[in-house]
Amino acid sequence: MRSSRALKDRNPLSFRSAAAMAASLLIGVLSACSSGGSGSAGQSADVPGVTANSVTVGLITSLTGPSAASFSTVLPGFNARIALQNAEGGVNDRTIKVVDADDQGTTTTALSAAQTLVQQKKVFAVGSVSPTLYAAEPYLKQQGIPVIGYPLDGVEWASPNENMFPALGSPSPKLPAARWYGTFFKSQGATNVAVVTVAIPAGVASAKNMRASVEAAGLKSAYGNYTVPLTQEGSFNSIIAQMQASGADGVYIELFPTAAFNFLAAIRQSGWTPKTILIGAPIPSAVFSNPQARATAAGIWVATPFVPTSLHTPSTLAFQAALLKYEHQTSAPDENEYAGWAVASTLIKGLEAAGKNMTQASFTQSLRKVNGFTVDGLSSSPVSYTASFGTGGEGAGPAPEDCVYMEQYNPGVNAYVSQPKPICGGLVPNSNAA
Repeated sequence: MRSSRALKDRNPLSFRSAAAMAASLLIGVLSACSSGGSGSAGQSADVPGVTANSVTVGLITSLTGPSAASFSTVLPGFNARIALQNAEGGVNDRTIKVVDADDQGTTTTALSAAQTLVQQKKVFAVGSVSPTLYAAEPYLKQQGIPVIGYPLDGVEWASPNENMFPALGSPSPKLPAARWYGTFFKSQGATNVAVVTVAIPAGVASAKNMRASVEAAGLKSAYGNYTVPLTQEGSFNSIIAQMQASGADGVYIELFPTAAFNFLAAIRQSGWTPKTILIGAPIPSAVFSNPQARATAAGIWVATPFVPTSLHTPSTLAFQAALLKYEHQTSAPDENEYAGWAVASTLIKGLEAAGKNMTQASFTQSLRKVNGFTVDGLSSSPVSYTASFGTGGEGAGPAPEDCVYMEQYNPGVNAYVSQPKPICGGLVPNSNAA
């Protein structure tokens, strides 16, 4: 589960029809044959969103509604990567055009957003950073639409949904636990870890996996609360009292940013001082605009599957330079900007792999064969769109390493500061949070 700059919450999509899917794939194959492959005379006119000099793609995220503030930075990350590619000549002599679609933070609107992109805007492929994409997945699969996204929401980012491409790979449908949770809490001296999560599938899976992971590391997890409504952003005192009463000295907060910050503030006000606090969705440093807010966040940890900008690698510097040039952004990027960039980068890789005379079928088939993709050097470990598809752990980086970088908020510099190397370790055997 992940977040964005101005503190709030998330998004939707999903479904299918075997006959329509077969028909769509057949059309794609026939189109590829009639156009003679990548070395032939011209692009088939039957492929949605593709002309001689452009290809149109859609992006679904929360632009309005209760989730909008948490996803406000998806677009800058996505658009910056597309703009960079277009400045370098596009893909196969085509400019990439983007059509935004607003899911409004609901499942019904997510489905209608997907239908609008496909039926009215005639997009070639769909990008998504949304926790409710599962509502539109069946429809997008039925239509044979390639979908590139960030697996925030459910288990649709795995087989048999071969049209779905999670930018950093995806968890197994059994939602196994990654070892890194236990490795991290043990390194911090915690002995008993409590967890609270928002009541959505990905959040509950992350919370259950954290407990399985710390127990596999020889620690205790005496308290877990999986019931916080998506709309709840305060009144956490009773949960905190139960955590403290359980004997916990470590805390995992799997809530959206506004709720996570308020939960953190309530811990500080209670006088309880856990050894370690880890949050699942990064609270943007831009929020910490006053000394009190910075003191509230002091020392909290967050895990990310991306290489942090605080490490100043050539890839992170190029990422920030593109955000500055194309989106006029001077502040440090948050995880939703990383996610937007990663989705765009993966989409571009698929367009390149599909060849000049692309079809939706050739895009899907070609991208599925890509191995060792690093998302422009921003992934914690290389991605294989076969080996990393539906085989990883919930809340971790690409399989099989399942690596994450750990970042700690430093109020002195008002920024998250990363450990120099990621924590890896694969999966806890026989764990299953599904």
